[in-house]
Parts: sequence; C-alpha cells; structure tokens
Amino acid sequence: MKKIAFISSGYLPLPSVKGGAVETLIDILLNSSKVQNKYQIDVYSIYDKEAFEESSKQNKINYIYLKPCFIIKKVFRYIINKYTRKYIGNDYIINLIKNYKEKLSNYDYVIIENKPEFSLTLRKYIKGKLIFHSHNDFLNKDTKHAKEILKSYDCIYALSEYICNRICEIDEQEGKKKVKLLYNGVDTKKFENPPMKEIQEIKKKLKLSQDDIVILFTGRLVEEKGIKELIQAFNKLNNDKLKLIITGDINPRNYKLKMFVHELKKISNKNKNIIFTGYINYHKIPLYYNIADVGVIPSIWEEPFALTVIEHLAAGHPVIVSNSGAMPELVNNNVAIVVNKSFNFVNNLSEALLKVKSNTTNNKRLCILQAKKFDKSNYINRFIELLSEEE
Repeated sequence: MKKIAFISSGYLPLPSVKGGAVETLIDILLNSSKVQNKYQIDVYSIYDKEAFEESSKQNKINYIYLKPCFIIKKVFRYIINKYTRKYIGNDYIINLIKNYKEKLSNYDYVIIENKPEFSLTLRKYIKGKLIFHSHNDFLNKDTKHAKEILKSYDCIYALSEYICNRICEIDEQEGKKKVKLLYNGVDTKKFENPPMKEIQEIKKKLKLSQDDIVILFTGRLVEEKGIKELIQAFNKLNNDKLKLIITGDINPRNYKLKMFVHELKKISNKNKNIIFTGYINYHKIPLYYNIADVGVIPSIWEEPFALTVIEHLAAGHPVIVSNSGAMPELVNNNVAIVVNKSFNFVNNLSEALLKVKSNTTNNKRLCILQAKKFDKSNYINRFIELLSEEE
C-alpha cells in the first residue's frame, strides 16, 4: 500500500472542526473509503484540542499535530520571508521538519495543501513525489520565487482551468508538463430535498409570500464579492415581488469591514425588499438556498472556483454570475446568466435581474445535472486517477 502525506496550510486544523473551505475539501478526500482503502495516510496539521479529539475517532488515518513556536521566532521568520529574497519557512513548517525530517523521506507522495512556498524548505527531505494542491490563486507569475517553486514540484493539481492557466504563465513549458486539473467537489446531496417545515419557517421569519421571487446572495460581505454593485443594481428595479436576501455577518470586528457593511445598509435603507439575515451557520445554509428562485454571485475579483455557484445549482435553481475567474467554466447557458463585470457592471446586473423577473421558471433538472459534474464523488475519483498517473 502506497504511503501518502497531506500537509495542511497550518492555519486551520484537520479534521475541519473549525471550518474552512480548504480544510473541508481536504476532509472530503480523507473521509473517502476509496482513498482510505488505497493509501496509508498521514495528515500533518496545526494542533487544536477539538480536532485532536475528533481525529481519535478515525482509525484509518494517522493525524500528526504540530504546536506553534514562540511568537518572537514567528515574527522573525515572517520578516525574513516578506522583506528579503530568502525564504526560510514559517514556524509551522520548520517545526514539521525538526520533528519529522526522517519520516518525510518515507512517503510515496507528499501533498502540500494551498501553500506553494512550503516546497522551498521541504523538497530536499522528500524522496517520493512532491505534489502541490492549489485551492487559490497563490502560485502565478507575480508570486515571490514563482519559478523556483514551480520547478520544485513533481506535479500540481489546480482547482480550475483558470488557475491552471495562471500557473502556466510562470513558465508555459514547465507548467503544461506539471499542472493538472482537479475541480473542487461539493456534497451536492446536502442541498437537495431539505425539510419543508424548516423551509416554511424561514420564509415566515423573512416575511416572504408565495408569489415572491427570491434572489439570494450568500457569502462574506466584502468589496471583492460585488455585493455593493448587486444592491445598486437591485435598487434600479421597482417590483415588490422581487426580494433580495443577503446572508453574511453584519457585525464584523474588523473596522474596515464594519464601515463597508454600514455603507451597504445605508444604500439599502430605503428599499424594503432587501433583507439582511446576518450570519447563518453553514449547516443551515442549504435551507436558505432552497427558499431562492435564483442565486447571484457578482464577484469583482477573479474567483479561483466559487463553490457557491455549485451549491446554488445543486439546490435546483439558476445563477447570475460575473465573468470572473473560473465561474464561467462552471456553468452553461441553460443554468446561468454570465454578466460582464468590466463595463457598466451595475447596469448589466440590473438587466440580468430583469430577465429573472420576466422568467421565473427554471429547469431544476438541468441545474442539478450541472451541479453533479462537480459532486464530491467526481472530485475523489479524479484525485485517485491523478495519483495513479504518478505511479
């Protein structure tokens, strides 16, 4: 049986008891019986008491926890890495090397999750295949040490064609040889057939009538998600049957975010058809997807993937997305309207919302079929396929 090590970023623990999109995606692989039965697995993670207790329930995976170093050492390494031409690793990865240097040489595969620069300190200790699993746009031509990092990996798994192309911009020849597509996976069943009683309770709480057309935004209330532009576009419409539901934390601790949310509330203040729900626990989010007629993901930054798109489709309704990053490659004309964000974005969004107003019917089956292309089962199978190619 092949030995495989997953090295997490060190920000949030595994298992994903503290949440985190990346950690949840890693958990999908780790919890798969197909992966567990095919490989002997070690997982390196930052220490967390709750994660440690959860890991003890999983007898097929060996979790190895690393405790943080003194704050002075942490700050020193941060300064060297950021402001000099050298990379000396952070306290998490240095601790890993210090305690498990010999162990690292015994793996057939070592997979670094979402921290491309870790290879600069780990490469010399690894005899097996070193693989980078990219979950964000962290490795591109503008990344510090980009060419050295790209050269240090045997293979790179990227979450979208958009990210594949971004990595290949570093060195086209090297990139095309090493970069392989591994779309993210979603547990699509979570968003199908929710309890109708709970759905009705949410509709009652939000004062939604049977005839209302519900437009849903879920996610962080930050500038790059295009939420301000969405509100401006919605304000151009004049129809009491259209309701814009906005989920997300409306009381952030960060001052800049607090002021941004305050601005959102200000421009929404006169529109009684805009409803802020506040923070919604992720476990309850599928219920909110299922009160919606359409989802809107109006990002103005380049989305590496956007799991939210797939979650909306899995709930059986179409989406309006910007032509941002990977989002256009996740949809088709039957299930989505793709809006140009580069020119007259607010007007373009308004026009897309008007199309929703004039045509509220959607083919639920087509939406679900499109979502199934990104189901976690395909994600797991593709991961195993890619590893088998390395043998």
